[in-house]
Amino acid sequence: MIYNIQQRPELAKIDLGTVAISYTKHARKRSEEKMIWLPNEVKISGNVVEMETNNQTGKPRKIIVRISHDSQYDLVIALVPADEVTRGKLLATTVWLNHKNDNHKTLRKSRVAA
Repeated sequence: MIYNIQQRPELAKIDLGTVAISYTKHARKRSEEKMIWLPNEVKISGNVVEMETNNQTGKPRKIIVRISHDSQYDLVIALVPADEVTRGKLLATTVWLNHKNDNHKTLRKSRVAA
């Protein structure tokens, strides 16, 4: 299931503290193409905007966080749980910039659980 902050405001209450991040080749390529600075760690507290869970276990499969990038843009990072390869770090699969005033009027609500 995919849960978005607009339908599930309780996502804003998720607090995992500061976590270390590893990046996939795709995420690093996107950052180079878009000239996005990638942090080595991110504080996950009040900035989760979307979460996808495993349909059978209910455990998170993906968390999307939004953090300040500069005065005009926020950095959005799609994270998946840590595994042996990432040595305890969350794995960022992709990154992009959203304008701070972006209010997601184009959100496809059919993809998001109610």
